[in-house]
Amino acid sequence: ISFVRNQAGTPIESLPKKVKRLKMSNCSIVELPEWFAGTMEELVFLDLSSNRISMLPDLPTSLQHLDISNSDIKIIPPSFKSVSNLTIFSIQNNKITDMHPEHFPLTLTKCDISKNKLNKLSLTNALEKLQYLNVSGNLITGLEPAGHLSALANLDSSHNLISEVPDHFGKSLPMLKYFNLSGNKISFLQRGALPASLIELDISDNAITTIVEDTFGQLTSLSVLTVQGKHFFCNCDLYWFVNVYMH
Repeated sequence: ISFVRNQAGTPIESLPKKVKRLKMSNCSIVELPEWFAGTMEELVFLDLSSNRISMLPDLPTSLQHLDISNSDIKIIPPSFKSVSNLTIFSIQNNKITDMHPEHFPLTLTKCDISKNKLNKLSLTNALEKLQYLNVSGNLITGLEPAGHLSALANLDSSHNLISEVPDHFGKSLPMLKYFNLSGNKISFLQRGALPASLIELDISDNAITTIVEDTFGQLTSLSVLTVQGKHFFCNCDLYWFVNVYMH
């Protein structure tokens, strides 16, 4: 059922209880009724994007896909973990200041929390099944790996305020293949900061001036490296790079 851009409002009270997919984007919704979570027991897809919701509502445990982007949500409460079948979660362009991985369902595989107000990124074992994470366009100053995320393959942390990547960061994400660090404030990447599994890496528009062999020489699977930006320059110190990657 779809109520997209419904000028007359959304008749939530009259929703069929057996609905599996429900789209109510841009309907001026402020909150969901208390009975919603316990009554919509077969709902697997819910789109609440572009509404006026300020608190993450209680949701059916059957839910697998949730889009609540473009709203006014500030926190992700502990009760969110009870949505125990959720695999895809989109909450971009809200006002989230802290991610709290322990509040996320263990089943989550894809999460977009871009364009919020996060100031740090904590990666813990609570996100053990996560494969895709987008935290671009936040206020993140540092990456804090506190676990071993063996499933994460794609991480977009572009356009933040990150100044450094910890030297043990690479070991905490052993399966990471796509890493976007562009548009940050990084001046140097130390050995061990990047996972050896990387296939694509974007470090454009940082303060990095050159590609150091001690750091990048370990990336034997790397096939795409983007290094655009005014700080980067090419000199004879890059001979090793040409010899390894361009022959």
